[in-house]
Amino acid sequence: MGNEGKSGGTYMEQRINYEKNGKEGYKKLIVWKNARVLRKSIYQLTQQFPKSEHRRVSQMNDAARSVKQNIQEGYRQSIGKYINSLKNICAPSLSELHGDLEDCREDGLITQQEFKKLDELCGKTDYLFMRLVQSLESKRREREFNQRSEKIHQKSPDYPYPRYFSPINDTLFQKTFFQK
Repeated sequence: MGNEGKSGGTYMEQRINYEKNGKEGYKKLIVWKNARVLRKSIYQLTQQFPKSEHRRVSQMNDAARSVKQNIQEGYRQSIGKYINSLKNICAPSLSELHGDLEDCREDGLITQQEFKKLDELCGKTDYLFMRLVQSLESKRREREFNQRSEKIHQKSPDYPYPRYFSPINDTLFQKTFFQK
């Protein structure tokens, strides 16, 4: 009664789902693992920069950390809030980081080989990140459909369409986004 979120179900459902998936379930996400490697790689790279680049070092480390942390922090949020967090914070941070890497290459702070390695890691992380957003959006649409369908069935039990519809093969979802 009043505890239902628009996209997250009741508080108890969210809590049960959270406990079922584990407190640190985000650590199974491949995108989080990539973001973690990216953050560490950026940190190690920027340690070699001259002291005069302290502002750039700080910005690059903050952007890399932001990507990883927002994936982690959003894991406990409702789907809608998580999607917004990913789109409005993670994506811009990843773009900023990629731009900084290009600037570092152009300014001679990193080699072409270092740039290529980190560019590939940024690209892979961005791809996985966008796939996670697409998957979450699909799950949100599925949940909304099921909620509407349930209301229709409550009003009219003879409604001819199935009560629940799941366009996502959960096994495929698990294989795509989680590692054991």
